[in-house]
Amino acid sequence: MSVDQQQLSWLGPPQPNLRVVIEEFSRLIAVLSGQLDSAMQDASRDSVALGLAFHRIVSANASIGALARTMAPDIEAYSANIEDAISEAVTALQFQDRLEQRAVHVRAGLEHLRASLRDPRERSFEEWLELLRDVEVIQELEHAKLTQSASHGSAELF
Repeated sequence: MSVDQQQLSWLGPPQPNLRVVIEEFSRLIAVLSGQLDSAMQDASRDSVALGLAFHRIVSANASIGALARTMAPDIEAYSANIEDAISEAVTALQFQDRLEQRAVHVRAGLEHLRASLRDPRERSFEEWLELLRDVEVIQELEHAKLTQSASHGSAELF
């Protein structure tokens, strides 16, 4: 008897309704994945709208700056402050983009787990544990790649 079987032996033999429990996990993962997808779509729409607004602000600020250089030097300083604030906002948008990409990664992991759970083949507890560990390993490897790309300042993570 393996260590995993010894640890799970107190549960007794696999119950015939294990598949029902697994199907329920799969359904719950689908619900969570759908909610995550909806949130990502909302965030994406907001980011696009914000990006367009920044573009209009940058354009207006450039026009104000050009006028200020000839008419009122004080306005030029205000224009420079606006430019700095816009630069900070763009950095925040880049962070939002990386966060969105990480959420896509999490959703893909949930979908992989869901597909694994929905596989109709009968498995022993050991086989289920191995399957879940494989999903975890794949997810951790992808997460490490994603994190490494982000730490090197890569804008394109996928």
